[in-house]
This record gives sequence, structure tokens and C-alpha cells, in this order.
Amino acid sequence: MRDERVNSMGLVGMVKSYYLHRMGRLTSLVAIAAPAVVSKVTGVDYVVVYPVILICGMAIFLAVSVYWAGRMWTGLSWPERFLAGAMLCAASFVLAISLREMLYWISGSASYMVPALFVIIILVELVRSAANETVLSTGQIVVLSAIGFLGALANEFTPFWIVALVAGSALYRAFYHPRPQLAGHAAMLTATFIGLAILLLSPGNAVRMAAYPEGGKIAASFSMGLYYLWLELVRHYTESAKWAWLGFVALFSVFVVPSQPRPAARLLVLIVGLVAAVLAGLYTAYVIAYFATAEDLATRGRNQVVVFLLAGGGCVVALAARFLPSLGHHAHVRMTALVACGLLSFLLLDSVALGYVSRRGVAIRDLLERECPEASISSDDQGPGCRRPQEIGQAVHADGR
Repeated sequence: MRDERVNSMGLVGMVKSYYLHRMGRLTSLVAIAAPAVVSKVTGVDYVVVYPVILICGMAIFLAVSVYWAGRMWTGLSWPERFLAGAMLCAASFVLAISLREMLYWISGSASYMVPALFVIIILVELVRSAANETVLSTGQIVVLSAIGFLGALANEFTPFWIVALVAGSALYRAFYHPRPQLAGHAAMLTATFIGLAILLLSPGNAVRMAAYPEGGKIAASFSMGLYYLWLELVRHYTESAKWAWLGFVALFSVFVVPSQPRPAARLLVLIVGLVAAVLAGLYTAYVIAYFATAEDLATRGRNQVVVFLLAGGGCVVALAARFLPSLGHHAHVRMTALVACGLLSFLLLDSVALGYVSRRGVAIRDLLERECPEASISSDDQGPGCRRPQEIGQAVHADGR
């Protein structure tokens, strides 16, 4: 539908129409329209452009994950940055609540994974500056303000995540940082609040709320938000892939990363504050979701929660590891630790997303055998009574398996 509107109304016309009648997520709308815009400008078929855009999105996610690693730890080589970034990227994929909505459906990816990347960048820049007692340059403040503005226009709960991170950073720096830079933090907060205001003032929000008549219950939203957050945390506690990621960060920080700035006792305050900011942000997401729909946060929204938990948890473990002596200056220790980090990645195979893919494959195979027992998937001669593999795939999807 959106691609048809882009073709008939243009990008600006489509965004204006949706803003007035459907939603205020301007950043997400532009990202969702990207395949249609590229197809229209280049003349390449939309069916070809769509998967190319999705593949580019996966590459960007990996690039931002590598960026996170390079900023979280100083002195890493590029292969080491890539290893840590690839591990974060892989953990996000395998712990996804819905891998299809994270990677293969642009409406889900644009609305939640794009702001997830914005949050990762803001998170690591603020944590790095606070932990290492460095100064945010004017350029960094401008870029982070722009990212905060665009992130606030992506969905309804991302701006509250950004506000929690920026406000927490400002509070910490006011007491413990030699250069608080409160004016710069005020600029970032202002940009984020402007984006939030534009998002909330969309006339289309009323239309979306009307589709969920059970929503709008404020008191129930706070209690149910806490309930759904608890379920999410319990799920992560039981996931071996989550512990593989945190174990990787711990090993990497102590045995691979070169010596980092020695921590003072105030670093504990930063760690506690970071945990509080992440949990407060996640709680806000579930409160807003229940208020709007009287339901749990949508699976595509929970994908964003997964990324925030992994990146935030990685920052916490990396900071805590600074209290241990670094052994990364021994070459044989580094090599052994890198091998151990690689072995930890095998725990990612026991995950929600890969389990879903495995069950999906079994369902397709079983349905194929029922529909055409005398032929295989690869056979060209499937017999007169057999359905084609793509028809069987559609049937599996329709069955919700």
C-alpha cells in the first residue's frame, strides 16, 4: 500500500497523508518507503529492490555493532572490533522474538530496528565519555542531537529511552565528571523532546488508538507493564545465548582488550545508573504498549527491546570488568581468550530464532511429504496431485507454524 502511495503521491505526499491519518512515525515512514523510492528513481523492479534494501539494513546493523565495539573499548585492532561487533549482531539475531519482523519485513525493521541502531550509538557514546572522562566534541553533540530527534520520530517509546540515557548521563556528569557539559546534554534533550512532540501531535494517532478500544487504561498500564517486563527478563535469564554474549564480553574485556583507564569508585555509580536507565526505558516501552493496545508489546517492538538489553548489558559487563586486572598484554593469553570467545559463540545455536527456523523447516518437510510423498522438494516431476513447494510454503505460513 505504501509503495502505491509513493508512486501516486510522491514521498512527501505519502508521509503527509500517513501523518494526518495514520501515525506520527515520520522516520519510520521514510525508511519504509525506501524500496518504493529507489525503485521509482532507478526504474529497477520493486521485487528486486526490496530484498537488496533488507540486505543493506543487515549490513548497517553489523556496521553499527562493530562501531559499538570500537567505541566501548579503546585500543582494539579492526579484526578484534569486528569479532566483538559480529558477536553482538549475531546475539541480536538469534535472540530475536521474531526474526522475520527483524530482518525480512521492512515495516517491522524500519519502525524498530532503525531506532535500535540510534539508541546503540547514543548509548555507547555517552557511556564512553562518562567512563573515560572525555569531552564530547561540538560535532558529537550535534550528531547525537540529530540522532535523538530522528529516533524520537521512529516510534512511541524510543524517545523515552533516549531521554533516560541522556538525562542519566547529565546527572552522573554533574557530580562526577570534570567537564559536565550540561548545555550539550540540554541540546540533546531538547532535540529529542521536539521529535517526541511532533510524533505525539500527529492527528493520525487518534485513528490508531480508536482501533484498540480496550486501551487507554492508565493504572492497568503501569501494573501490566511491570508484569510484561518481568516476563521478558525471565526469558533472557533462561536463554543460553544471552549468557554466551555476556560471557563473551567478560572474557573479551579481561583477556583481549588492552588495559583500559583504571576505574575509580564512582564507576560503580555509572554502572548502577546505566542499569537503572535501561530498565526504566524498557518498562516505559511495555507501559506505553499496554496503554495504547491493552496488549503486550508487539513482537517487532520486543525485537528492539532485545537489542537494547544486549547492548546495555554489554556496556555494564565491560565497565565492571575494569575492576579486574587486564591480561590482554600477554600475546598467548590473548590468543587463548580469542579461541574461548569463539567457542562461546556456539551457545548462540540454542536460541529462539534458530529454533523457530528449524521448526519451520520441519513443518515444510512434513507438509511436503503429506502432499506429495513420492517426490522430493528438488524434484522437477512432482506428480499430478502434488502442490508446488512455494504453495506448500504459503500453506505453512497460513497455518501459523
